[in-house]
Amino acid sequence: MTPETLVAVRDYLKLLFNKRVKASLVKSLNPLNRVEIFSHSNVATRKFSTFLNFEFSPVTSEGDNTVTSLLVSIVDVSQEVYLERELESAEQRANSEMAMLLGVLENDPAVVAEFLFGATKQLNDTNTMLRVLDPKVTPYREIIDKVFRTVHAIKGEAAAMALGPVSQAAHSFEDILVPLRQKQITGEDLIPVATGVASLQLAIEKIRRITDRLASYAGNGDAAQLTADEDVHQTVQRVQRLALCRCSRSIQANPG
Repeated sequence: MTPETLVAVRDYLKLLFNKRVKASLVKSLNPLNRVEIFSHSNVATRKFSTFLNFEFSPVTSEGDNTVTSLLVSIVDVSQEVYLERELESAEQRANSEMAMLLGVLENDPAVVAEFLFGATKQLNDTNTMLRVLDPKVTPYREIIDKVFRTVHAIKGEAAAMALGPVSQAAHSFEDILVPLRQKQITGEDLIPVATGVASLQLAIEKIRRITDRLASYAGNGDAAQLTADEDVHQTVQRVQRLALCRCSRSIQANPG
């Protein structure tokens, strides 16, 4: 617990001991909501952290309603916290999928296919260059500059076609490369470069899967046409099923 939180807890408890202050009115100020309990053993056992709510109820004297003590109750809200995180993650994935789908639909399929082919070839060539590099033949700095130019070109094309996930992945990759262009480079500095190439390839592969799916729908005359509205509806249904599943597990785990 940080020193700032300790100060906030002390001030909050002072408020609760003030008989002129109603506890219900200051409940939202409680700094001990969703306190994460984490120990080093969690790392070894791969257990999740526990989240607890500490709730305080003033106990008053019968005569002058002076607050004499506090009744403390502790509630485990871990299931609630993890459910919210999963739903948030599902929403982010859905938004990302929608952005990719709309980006593909707004462009000429031939242009998208040409971009995917070219970007894939450039990244494959980059991977080959990283695997067989010899600093005596090609200095590390020259390699980094080549990779940067490739990534920058891919980012520009992806941004022009509104393929957000690809342009974002390329931008993140550039953030890795820029500092490397300004320092003395060693072989170890190329490790995050290889990781960045893999991440950008993954983003491009996601776009390819979408184009393949759209092509399969277009080639099947009996299939219903895929629209953005249908995709949103399917995403909402997935999130609803996730929420119901999690709530059901929580009820079963806490039958009381």
